[in-house]
Amino acid sequence: AKNTSNLRVSFDLKDNDSSGKHKFFQRVRESLRQRGYQMVKPGEKSDIHFYINYRNKNSKVNIKRLDGVYFDGTAFTRNRNSHILSSMRAADGIIYQSEYCKNMGCQVLGFTSSKPSRVIFNGCDPTEFNVEPKILDRPYFLALCKWRRHKRLQESVEGFIRSEIKDHYLVVAGPPDYTVDHPQIKYIGDLNRADLSRYIKGCIGTVHLAWIDWCPNSVVESIMAGKQVIHTNSGGTQEIVNGRGYQVKDKIWIGEKASPKSPPEISLDDIADAYIKSIKSPIVNFNKDDLNIDASAKMYIDFGISILERKK
Repeated sequence: AKNTSNLRVSFDLKDNDSSGKHKFFQRVRESLRQRGYQMVKPGEKSDIHFYINYRNKNSKVNIKRLDGVYFDGTAFTRNRNSHILSSMRAADGIIYQSEYCKNMGCQVLGFTSSKPSRVIFNGCDPTEFNVEPKILDRPYFLALCKWRRHKRLQESVEGFIRSEIKDHYLVVAGPPDYTVDHPQIKYIGDLNRADLSRYIKGCIGTVHLAWIDWCPNSVVESIMAGKQVIHTNSGGTQEIVNGRGYQVKDKIWIGEKASPKSPPEISLDDIADAYIKSIKSPIVNFNKDDLNIDASAKMYIDFGISILERKK
């Protein structure tokens, strides 16, 4: 787009929403604003509107981002999935957060379409980590999440204890759904953005053993901060990490009814091994340009412009 100032862009976004999906949209919007695109409010007249839930009837092009689907098969989540499906059918184009998000999401929803679509990873601004690192009296791994059972805090903790590492901590940020009294496990609760960045900058690696995760912001942030990630081979996480950490084998979910409250078992020995390898052979100094917010934002706007030009 040569004349960006003439292009009006809107986002389905409430500024007071701090959830992961909105946080990422705020990052994209800010990146585009800095490039000179004109940002307008969600319902106002625009050329391109990016949405998760609500399209903008005053926009020439509406692009839906699939944030994920519900998979426990209950009537409540089937109803929520039907809303997601109708919001996809209403779109001029669709953005998926990972190949996994595209394949599994569409399978669960029963969505087939020849609509233009693109896989674009979430991104993060590396300058968020130009901060003073949080240093403790020994090196530490960081597990950071809004904890629910399928995020597997219990396995993250028990695998660390199984490793019998003596000179490191496992620091747990966010409201825990599993606690244990152990001298090397430190629970620090919810952190504000600035403190979280300091802990990410100060750790030797992060831990994300979630089952069925589409494109976790915490993993994107870890990698943009240059930190290796202990992760599973399930969900979109392995696409995002892509060799920048140690992987634990998981049961791959392929669209069948499943309960996030009872994820499949994974090996504590494998988790322990990943912690030990992360200390003995840390993965550092890797390329991270693919997860820069400016790269994500450019792909978003280029995709939007390609559809806009097709509609002219």
